Amino acid sequence: MTTKAISYIRFSSSIQQHGTSLLRQEKLINTWLSNNPDVKLSNLQYKDLGKSGYHGDHLKHQFGDMLKAIEQGRIAKGDYILVEAIDRIGRLETLTAINIISGICMRGVKIITLEDGHEYSAEAISANAGIIYYLIGKIDMAHNYSKNLSRRIEDAWDTKRLNAENGKGVNRKSFWYITQDEEGKYNTITPQDKALVNKVYTMYLSGVSQGKIIEFLRADDPVRFEKQSHSGLKKMLLNKTAIGYWGETPNVYPPVIEESLFYSVQNEVKKRAGNHIQGNKTNHIMAGLVACELCGKNYSVRNQVHSTPVMYCTNSNKGNCDNKATFPLAVMNEFRIRTQIPYIKKILQNEVDSGNQKMVISLDGKIATIQENIDNLVVLVANGSDSAIKKVISLEKELKQLKLDRIGLVQTDATLSLDNLRQSGLDMSNDPLILNGMLKQSGYKIIANNKTIKIDQDQMVYLRYVYKSKDQSAGYEVSCFGQVDVINKTEDTDFAIDEQLNKLVKGMK
Repeated sequence: MTTKAISYIRFSSSIQQHGTSLLRQEKLINTWLSNNPDVKLSNLQYKDLGKSGYHGDHLKHQFGDMLKAIEQGRIAKGDYILVEAIDRIGRLETLTAINIISGICMRGVKIITLEDGHEYSAEAISANAGIIYYLIGKIDMAHNYSKNLSRRIEDAWDTKRLNAENGKGVNRKSFWYITQDEEGKYNTITPQDKALVNKVYTMYLSGVSQGKIIEFLRADDPVRFEKQSHSGLKKMLLNKTAIGYWGETPNVYPPVIEESLFYSVQNEVKKRAGNHIQGNKTNHIMAGLVACELCGKNYSVRNQVHSTPVMYCTNSNKGNCDNKATFPLAVMNEFRIRTQIPYIKKILQNEVDSGNQKMVISLDGKIATIQENIDNLVVLVANGSDSAIKKVISLEKELKQLKLDRIGLVQTDATLSLDNLRQSGLDMSNDPLILNGMLKQSGYKIIANNKTIKIDQDQMVYLRYVYKSKDQSAGYEVSCFGQVDVINKTEDTDFAIDEQLNKLVKGMK
């Protein structure tokens, strides 16, 4: 039976993956194999990259898989386990590590530490019992090194946390909107950056896609946001730094947005993750607001060389739907203007929060976050971790108080103000992206089939194109609300809704 070599590579920090640790370990393995041509490399290879050997994370991953392969005989008696050094097997407590290594050796599998050429096996230990003392010394040294390093890191973080809790700030670079003060601490936010962050959060909340937000940022400052990525933007949206936190410590940074806006965005992120609401993909006001009645797919906009733009079923264009008719974009847009008022009313009622409503949103967000933290600690609690048990008790106490605080808060009607909307970045009247996104949020969707479009109880039928004559200009003849009209629009630029908003707000006060 051919003797085989099984390599095991591990390092603790994911940062080491970008350094020389992986290459160094692979080189040592290849050198040993070239010096031992009678041993063949097994197709069983194990790697734990970024897994801690001190905390035993590797036991739950590929190192644990390797131990199972030994128990099952897939790694057979006489085979070799190749590791850079004995601490790659783990920096565990001495007795635990000795137990693991002796278990491997008792099954006839040999361990080779490549950095010093030592072999640990039943045969080697029988021939020289002194190897055991050498092994214990190496294990003890590795464990104590990691233990002291962990303590120093924990002390450093405790100092930073204490400074943060005492209002001394954190000397640590954070997101782009937090800059250094004269002492070099990251705790300064300019009014311009505060306004920009509020705009980003409100754009996302109103349904604007991440891609469009990145385009907006690059247009605002091409140099600063040249390398802005989707993952970086999402990380910023999810991070509690925006409401003044450093980790779970509050009041470290100056808050850049209100808690109600932050937690509303967290809910929006969850909705998008479930594909309940999609960000718009084009700059057009009608993007994502029209769906095909036959197949349910969205309509797309097509710009035409010799005539005005049209909308059509995206699925039919691929041959997957029988709804082949195109629809004048100007007619779609006019129908939106005539039917969007109830949805704009819904937007005003839902998006302009009173003080109590904002408090409820903030409390709900905090309650959800704490509950998630408790759920994440359940495994540690089940394993008897004293620190986890104490943390859960503290969190449950905080959760109970938050729930009590929430009781008695009554959502009241907001005083509607277009100025409030504009100041919070939700200027529907001048920004088609914001209006588009907010209509989506309110559930606005036109259903189209052939020459008929409808929403709720309203519908419009496109009859024909009317050419310019002495009596009238060119336009589109439609049947809507029980009468025939001619829409004298050949362009689709009309999205302004100032007059509708003003009338609506006046009637709701």
